[in-house]
Amino acid sequence: MSDIEWKVLKSNDDAERAQLNKILADIREKLYSSTGFSSGMTGANQTVTASINDQLNAMAEAWRNTTARINVMGDEVQVIGEDVLYLNSTVFDPETGLEATASALEVVRTEVDTLNDTVLAMYSLELDANGYIVGWKFTNDGSTGIADFRADRFRITAPGSMNSFEVRDGLIDSSSSTHSLYQGVNFGANSDLIMWYGPTPASQEDGATRANGLFSIGSNGLPHFGGTLEDERVAELPTIQDHEESLLRLGAKNADGTAFILNQDTVRVTPTESLGQRLSSIQSDFDDSNARIDSEETARADADSALASRIDVTEATMRGVATVVNPGFEDGDVGWASSTSGEGPLPDGVSIPNNAANAYSGSRYLLLTPNDGSGRAVFNRARFAAKPNEVIRMRMQTRTAGSTNAGAQIRLGIREWKADGTWTNRYAPYLTSPGGTWLYPDGVVEGSVTLSAEAAFAQPFIYSQDLTSGAIICDSVEVRSWL
Repeated sequence: MSDIEWKVLKSNDDAERAQLNKILADIREKLYSSTGFSSGMTGANQTVTASINDQLNAMAEAWRNTTARINVMGDEVQVIGEDVLYLNSTVFDPETGLEATASALEVVRTEVDTLNDTVLAMYSLELDANGYIVGWKFTNDGSTGIADFRADRFRITAPGSMNSFEVRDGLIDSSSSTHSLYQGVNFGANSDLIMWYGPTPASQEDGATRANGLFSIGSNGLPHFGGTLEDERVAELPTIQDHEESLLRLGAKNADGTAFILNQDTVRVTPTESLGQRLSSIQSDFDDSNARIDSEETARADADSALASRIDVTEATMRGVATVVNPGFEDGDVGWASSTSGEGPLPDGVSIPNNAANAYSGSRYLLLTPNDGSGRAVFNRARFAAKPNEVIRMRMQTRTAGSTNAGAQIRLGIREWKADGTWTNRYAPYLTSPGGTWLYPDGVVEGSVTLSAEAAFAQPFIYSQDLTSGAIICDSVEVRSWL
């Protein structure tokens, strides 16, 4: 019995049995027609029968595999059905389903409507690194737009340029490659500035001081130019108009006195009996008038003297004896340095000894020793406001310490600063050593320089050149600006 015949007997499914019987009938018909079957061909029949059985077994195995696949697909269909049932229960869940979600969205829409459409748009970007967040946010409610930035530094730099604009910790920094303008509240080395401009300090705004800035405004609102407080006393001095008004008032008083005398003279009457009395009265009044005139003349003289004194003061102020920090070096190296800030060490080969015998006044002086012929500059910290085309006059006492070489030069100069931070050195006439020694007052260095139309600030300095032997002493530096 073949496997198919066994399958037919075993099957309880009528449709399956009918299909299997049809397969067997088809196989037998093909077998009989192709082999010419007869009872006398026993050996060949057995061979054919065995081949048929093999084919029937192969077909049965394929059928079993098909049945197994159908069973697996049935299991998958059952799982999908279970998922569909779960999805159905989720969608229609009374608390979390579509209906509940729709209700929640309706509540949100109602809440937004109650804001009268005030929240219209917002766009933001945040970068979070271990809880440290930077970014920006834009909001717009239809009437006001706000841009918020959260960062330690906000910087704008032009391509290919060292110029930059930066905001950091409440301070605005506008900088070029050499100079900076800072604006903030209580910044600087002493936390006493609200604005500062000058050569960029090594530690930026933390190194800014009134002394090292070209211009600064302190927390008290007072401006400083080159570290020097703008002299407010000039505004308090009487003007020429004030003096003219005083003189006019004095002249009016004199005129009143003269008119009084004339009036007394005209009131004399002819009656003899009253003439003596009236003359006495007139004399008395005349004496009083003379005394008053004398008093007025004395007062006028005093006023003229005071006026001349004030004019001298005003003229001196207008000429502006520029403040030179530590002009006689009695405070050591205070205000003198190799850098334009006027702070820091003196140049190599420059010192300030304490020896009254060599000083022009006091006991200290600036000593310059040989420097292999190269130039050496010592800058003063004072940097005062200058006028366009202003004439600066300078004077300094010098002498030698030992025998100097012929051709050595010592001079005063002005570094002219422009508003953009650039500068130009301008030199006054200098003293050239004839060789040997010279003493005070033969070594007076004196002259003037004229600033350009672009001058904003002026800074004095002392300069030596071609000094290869001996030494030069400098003392009592004076700088005057003539407006």
